[in-house]
Amino acid sequence: MMLRKILRTKQATGTLGYKVIEILFALSFIFFRTVHATFVNYNMWVMEIYLVTKLTVSLVYSVGFYWIYLILVIAAKELDGSSGVGKRFKDSLGVVSKNKLLFGLALFVWAVLVPFYMTQIIRYGYINLKVGNFILL
Repeated sequence: MMLRKILRTKQATGTLGYKVIEILFALSFIFFRTVHATFVNYNMWVMEIYLVTKLTVSLVYSVGFYWIYLILVIAAKELDGSSGVGKRFKDSLGVVSKNKLLFGLALFVWAVLVPFYMTQIIRYGYINLKVGNFILL
C-alpha cells in the first residue's frame, strides 16, 4: 500500500511497476481478509473475552469483505466486458450492488452468527491450519 502511495505521489500511476504493485496489493488484501482473518475471527469467538469485543472484531472483519467487494468493482472496470468471463464477473457484481441489504445480511451471518453458532451452541473448539506440529493460523 505504501509503494502505491509513493508511486502516486511521484505521478507514476501509468507505469508497469504501479500496475504490478496494485495487483499484488489487491491479491494479498483479498487473501488475508478471506483466509487469515476468517481463522482469526472464528478463533476469537472461542476465547474467553467480552461479547462486545467479539462483536466489534466480527463487524470489522465484515467491513473487510465490503472492501473486497470494492476492489472487485475496480477490477471489473479494467476487464473487457465483451469476453464471457468478464461479462459474468460484472454481472455477478451487479447482482451484489442491486441487493446491498442482502449482501450486508450475508456478511453479518458469516461474520457473527456462524462463528457464534459454531463456538457457543455446538461448542467447536479452535480451528487452526497446521503443517506437522506447526500452527500456521
